[in-house]
Amino acid sequence: MSRYRAVIVKTEELDGTVIEQKWAVYDSEKGIVLSDRYDLPADAEKESTALNKEQEARESTAFEALLEDLKGLTDEPEHTSHKP
Repeated sequence: MSRYRAVIVKTEELDGTVIEQKWAVYDSEKGIVLSDRYDLPADAEKESTALNKEQEARESTAFEALLEDLKGLTDEPEHTSHKP
């Protein structure tokens, strides 16, 4: 599931009367709605798609860095004369 999703945000009176209805982006990892509001669902969807792509790029870069750090590590002991 994507981390960022477009959601509708409604501001209502206590009796349920809708005062305002806007679109926003929800961050499912942090459990928060981001502060920017959009009039059209397509705008919120576009922003959530961009944020998801940025997140995937960061994760990919971090994974590649981890693989680079792990290069050269083996199950072989560093000193062959040492016997456990």
